[in-house]
Amino acid sequence: MKILSQRMIALPQAAKIVEEVKEKYGLSQLQEKVLDYLKKFSKIDEEKAVELLEKLTKKYGVSEFSAVQIVNIMPRTVDELRAILAKETTKVFLPEDLEKMLSTINEYR
Repeated sequence: MKILSQRMIALPQAAKIVEEVKEKYGLSQLQEKVLDYLKKFSKIDEEKAVELLEKLTKKYGVSEFSAVQIVNIMPRTVDELRAILAKETTKVFLPEDLEKMLSTINEYR
């Protein structure tokens, strides 16, 4: 098997991929447990996740890594959001930017 490309994906996106594999080929016991985990911890559906990832990266300039973490965690407060964005090295977010971002996140909740 050869890896053609790599990119980060959120839990809902991974769940969709595993579901597609399940439909085509079936899943082993371990893969079923992975799918259960993905479903249990996905906070939004795959379509909303893709839209939110795009908004976070394009509108707010959040890195792909942080955007994926935000979609996976779906923070409820500015402090939670700030903790996720603490690893950002290319951009500093003002409190009003964080409030706007949190408002956008809440639209997808």
